[in-house]
Amino acid sequence: VSDHATKVILQQIHPELTTQKILLLGHSQGTFYTNLMYDYLLANGVSPQSIAVYNLATPASYVAGGGAYLTSTTDKLVNRVRIIDASVGAPEPLPANIIIPLPPEELNDDWGGHHFTSSYLNPAADRIVADISKSLARLQASRSDMQEGCFVPPEKSVGQSIQSTVFAVVDPVASAAKPAIRAVAKNIGPVLASAKKGF
Repeated sequence: VSDHATKVILQQIHPELTTQKILLLGHSQGTFYTNLMYDYLLANGVSPQSIAVYNLATPASYVAGGGAYLTSTTDKLVNRVRIIDASVGAPEPLPANIIIPLPPEELNDDWGGHHFTSSYLNPAADRIVADISKSLARLQASRSDMQEGCFVPPEKSVGQSIQSTVFAVVDPVASAAKPAIRAVAKNIGPVLASAKKGF
């Protein structure tokens, strides 16, 4: 997990994050970032009653703030990480807490059972929506005294500007972080909207 990437994400969401309740949703490697972002936001203006974390397909050994998570027994990537972590004495991923059958097209996929939409969102939408709804229901809105945003963003240093330029060239995935966040929101938004009718 990159401290640089965490700062970039926080800087990107700062002008857009004006809500009084925050639920950080992480998937896969993103769950390490939601854990780090939770700690940063608590230390920089967000009250503990107004923020929670919900992680999917997590290779992490904990969820910040004691938040909820969902990891399937059939998640091939997390299972592989569990074996590697055990062999080197590293903290293992949280135990699987749901059985989601592998979609037929993922049986021969090395990452089968780990994909955000096809492995988790499509087959377990009801559970995910219920978990998110419970997490949101526990949050209490809090007012911020800040004039801009609801937290103090990390400062952008000269070194970070240079690092961003280098990463944009050598790591196109890192430079695509913001579109990826928007893609997740686009996928889960309709599911949450349709589920609200049942809550």
